[in-house]
Amino acid sequence: MKLIFIRHGETNKNIGNITHYTGDPTQLNDIGIDQIKITAKYLAKFNPKSVYSSPEKRTIQSAGTIAQAFKIKLDLLDEFKERNWGDWEGKPWEEIKKILDPMTLKERFTFIPPGGESWEQMENRIQSGLQSIINNNKDSVIVTHAGTLRGLMPILKNEPREYSFKYDFKNASITIFEYQNGKFISITENSTAHLD
Repeated sequence: MKLIFIRHGETNKNIGNITHYTGDPTQLNDIGIDQIKITAKYLAKFNPKSVYSSPEKRTIQSAGTIAQAFKIKLDLLDEFKERNWGDWEGKPWEEIKKILDPMTLKERFTFIPPGGESWEQMENRIQSGLQSIINNNKDSVIVTHAGTLRGLMPILKNEPREYSFKYDFKNASITIFEYQNGKFISITENSTAHLD
């Protein structure tokens, strides 16, 4: 089975590098809408059978366009929402980095921002959501967030956890893994070639 991960289309907050907050009503901007329409057309070559989305507005809007293109019911998957940064939500990412960067990897993994969730908690729920998709055994599109995708990559590639820092997922990027015999095989990562 193929797992096709899509980062949602562009929003104005993405442009400003501002952290979205849980339940943020921000939707795609005009560029983001166009990105996802193009992405949906490109995905026709894969003929997906399921479409999943994080429960945030920007992902539902993105995944809804894709699901509609293939006349598939959209399923919300809470496990693939963005990390909950609690009181830090809505802050510029650079402010958050200044607090996190001095920590060791172990400290950073278990650290819970005020009112939020730790990287460890996020990783556990992503793994749970991934297992639900695998159990359905269908070629699937999963529309999610940059931070979720960063947390997901070491799981899929069996890499050291700190490798997640090297990934910078673009809006409407496509990342594809084949799942065979309990293993994930990378096909393409963070590709935006379809948008050119």
